[in-house]
Amino acid sequence: MKSRIILLLCCTPFLMATTCEDEGNNKDCDGAAVAGLNISIHPGNTDAPISADGITVVITDETFSETLTHNETSLVFSGAYERPGNYIITVTKENYQTYISPIIAVGKLGCHVTTEHIDVTLLPE
Repeated sequence: MKSRIILLLCCTPFLMATTCEDEGNNKDCDGAAVAGLNISIHPGNTDAPISADGITVVITDETFSETLTHNETSLVFSGAYERPGNYIITVTKENYQTYISPIIAVGKLGCHVTTEHIDVTLLPE
């Protein structure tokens, strides 16, 4: 009887580790990093396309700050990879008004953050 209890106690951590589910989600926990923010930049008050050259997108969350990079084929800037938080987005470009967002909450669901997709319209000065 004692040996069965000891065996059960020794195996419990292994059983718990193999039966844990992803906090009730069916999302697979993989090694991929998920962006917390995807920010699309659009020109305002014009039909002319806007160039990514000179656009700076900075996100801040209290003392954390990150300057985002963009996809070469589009004006989508991504960042806050696997970092939940409450972000303020600042977008600047010469000859355009500076855009400052309200607070954007990025949460976490299971293994990854939930991506917030934000559209920003830059208005000429």
